[in-house]
Amino acid sequence: VETVSSAAALDPVPEAGDEDGADEEGEDEATPRNEFGTMFHFMMEISARQLPRGQLSRERMDELTASLTPQESMEIANSFKHFWESPTGKGVKRSPQCYPELPFIYKTRHGILKGQIDLVFREAGGGWVILDYKTNRFANDAEKKTAVSVYRWQLGLYALAFWKLYGEIPKKTILWFTASREATEVLWQKKELEALTDELEERYRSASAVCFA
Repeated sequence: VETVSSAAALDPVPEAGDEDGADEEGEDEATPRNEFGTMFHFMMEISARQLPRGQLSRERMDELTASLTPQESMEIANSFKHFWESPTGKGVKRSPQCYPELPFIYKTRHGILKGQIDLVFREAGGGWVILDYKTNRFANDAEKKTAVSVYRWQLGLYALAFWKLYGEIPKKTILWFTASREATEVLWQKKELEALTDELEERYRSASAVCFA
């Protein structure tokens, strides 16, 4: 998510991929973690656009992962497989409407909120879901809990933009962690998104005040 005011740019959350540790490489990994995350996102985009969803041929998978080490190739293939076999992945497969890498631009009173959502889909039973993939690795539960609290702001901005642009509050937002193969759901009420709107506007005003002081 990128937020831009007429006076200054704010960066409340990492860009897609930054959360994956751009400056960290494991001893046995040749690929920076943020590049690994970008590749996973691309694979998910391709597999969500085609029908039936959730499929990539072995040849296509090998082509996309040619630059990875064997260990990384196995990790990304397993992450891909486990997502599509999960309840969340199965929900995407059944979805009557599915929009991967959905861009948005929402103009507020004091600035512009723009970004790209990993996946937006309507559940078969009704209700929109916003999905965000995270390829982070966490040392412990406390580290993951901290990350989720940070990403909650990001999910809130996605939900806010979707509500303002399409007139419907998402049924839920989901963080999908590839390393632990689990989903973390965050639900939003109208009053929470209204409070988030006020907070976002205050950030824009503060940035303008600093710039013109």
